[in-house]
Amino acid sequence: MTHAKSIKQVNAENYDSLKMLVRFLEVTHYYNVMDGLLRAQFAYPTVEFRHIISPSGILPDSKLPLDWSQTMVDAAMTMGYNDGLAALNTPTDAADTLKYFALKKSRDPRVHGVTFDQYRMMKNSGVFAEPEAAKDFFLQ
Repeated sequence: MTHAKSIKQVNAENYDSLKMLVRFLEVTHYYNVMDGLLRAQFAYPTVEFRHIISPSGILPDSKLPLDWSQTMVDAAMTMGYNDGLAALNTPTDAADTLKYFALKKSRDPRVHGVTFDQYRMMKNSGVFAEPEAAKDFFLQ
């Protein structure tokens, strides 16, 4: 992915129009990445998405597309390498990421203001457990 699994919560009370534009672009990018991942899942239903790796930080940005300096490229490559190693050491099930994104996109109140890591803790404690009848229905 090209965006973290969670978007940072901000207090926009004192934002001026330029800060609101920047925030709008951040949120739009987040939901575009999320939507692309969900579309891939629906477009390829027989593919098993095992792991989804997202950046641990913000990728470098430039005013022109693909106009990165060598320093920006090196920083992105280092972050990607480290994120790949972290994913190998502590893998995250892709189903968790996809379910979290689906809940976020459907505006489920249980995930309002909840980060991906908080979602996983809530899921492990049974907050998102589905009744057996619902599981059977969705497997058909």
